[in-house]
Amino acid sequence: MRKFLFGTMTLLAFFPVSAADPYVVDNTHSGVMFSVDHNNIATFFGRFNEFSGTMNYDEANPASSKFDLTIQMESVDSANARRDKHLRSPDFFNTKQFPTASFKTTGVTANADGSLSVTGDFTLAGKTQPITFAMKVRGPVNGRDGAKVRGFFATAVFKRSDFGITYGNPGVGDEVKITASLEAVLK
Repeated sequence: MRKFLFGTMTLLAFFPVSAADPYVVDNTHSGVMFSVDHNNIATFFGRFNEFSGTMNYDEANPASSKFDLTIQMESVDSANARRDKHLRSPDFFNTKQFPTASFKTTGVTANADGSLSVTGDFTLAGKTQPITFAMKVRGPVNGRDGAKVRGFFATAVFKRSDFGITYGNPGVGDEVKITASLEAVLK
């Protein structure tokens, strides 16, 4: 039995097991933004100031990676206090009833150009729908304290009506683009 264990351990030393590296979002160097058309003549931009996330990224096998993000919806910031109050109301995000939005990975596909297609369950205003983010992974680099840091830049487009948010449609566009530019530190 000892010979078997020794032989197995010796083989494992020559064939390292690939595992995802666990990263945590650095909010100081990250942003989650959204844009939506207004009256079909302008694009309106906003952001969320509070969010958290983890990225379990496997560079050797990206399909086994996982990306999770939670957004505190009360932190919506459109640079206008009156509009922010309306966005928090039941007409839009209904933040009292649904304080968070979240994304949980269900699948990752590596594309020929090195980008990823990250599909997952997006929960917004109490409804969950699948969406796919186009993601670019950058790095790693060494951060100021020597920690390994990666960048995860992801965009997706979804219809807000799929989540029951229909107020102001069509003046406020149905399609919303969400952009997450996340710098994450290896745990």
